[in-house]
Amino acid sequence: MQKEIFEYVDKSLLSLKDASLMFIPHSDMPIEMIDENVIKKNDWIPWKAIPSKVTDDDITGLENKINLKYPELYKDFLKYKHFYDLENINDIIFFKHCVRDWKCDLLENYFEYWEPDEIIKKGFIPFANYSDWGVVCFDTNRMNNNDCPIIMFDHENFYNEEVYFEELYSSFEVMAIELVNGI
Repeated sequence: MQKEIFEYVDKSLLSLKDASLMFIPHSDMPIEMIDENVIKKNDWIPWKAIPSKVTDDDITGLENKINLKYPELYKDFLKYKHFYDLENINDIIFFKHCVRDWKCDLLENYFEYWEPDEIIKKGFIPFANYSDWGVVCFDTNRMNNNDCPIIMFDHENFYNEEVYFEELYSSFEVMAIELVNGI
């Protein structure tokens, strides 16, 4: 259900704005994401979310690079808004989704930050961090009705002989509902 994931994004952004937390030290921030209505704090630039410029072709291109399919609701999420941060609910910290860098950032998370042989090649797509010690992924091996379970790896375990994961949610839709209710 698109409604819950969009509601989470909107409520999250409002919460961050109300708490004056929409600032980052980014000297090369895309001009369209700079919030000109807020005063800069030293090197901290105020940012704003903007409508996403992600296309179906962009998403298909990424899916082809990783040889996996995203859940439909995540595609909607990517096509909704660009942002630097969302509210941290249940220790889930979505990867930033900047208008200019979002594809490079995702590919970096897929192939450089984690062990691709333990993640992507085994059917798991990272999309968020778990607190400061884990990575949250889609388990595309169990895709059903264009959605799949959400799992978490402790990144310390990537170097063990067998990598274990914990299921956090039965689907991205269920996670979206939990996130909305957590704000």
